[in-house]
Parts: sequence; C-alpha cells; structure tokens
Amino acid sequence: MGLTPDQIDTIMTMNSADINREKAKAGQQTDKEVQRLRESCITLLELLDDPKAVRGILLYASRLYSRQERRKSQEGQQ
Repeated sequence: MGLTPDQIDTIMTMNSADINREKAKAGQQTDKEVQRLRESCITLLELLDDPKAVRGILLYASRLYSRQERRKSQEGQQ
C-alpha cells in the first residue's frame, strides 16, 4: 500500500483506540443490562411467594400469547 512504518504505527494506534473505546461502551451497556435483569429476577422471586400473584402472572402471559396467536392467524389470512 506504500505506507511508511510510522504511518502504519499511527493507523494501528488509532484503530486500537477505536476498538478499546467501543469495548468500553459495550461493557457499560452489559453492566446496565445485568443490573436490570437482577432487579427483574428479584421482583419475580418476590411475586412467586404469593399464589394470587403467580396466578395473575400466568393469566397475563396466557392473554398475551392468545393475542399473539390471533395476530399471526390474521396476518396469515391477509
């Protein structure tokens, strides 16, 4: 490509900086996601102590599933 060793070193340094910056961003997002999932699990575990809450969750999930299946059916007819 006709680059000098100094130019290659500069490009490699810039590339490394870009990669490290993006890795840091991805790590921060992962940490936030892990925290959100932990909080969700804690909430769900607390709900599982109450049988009425479990029934409510199952009923809600069943309704969502039914709506989704109806949409699929309607989309298939179009």
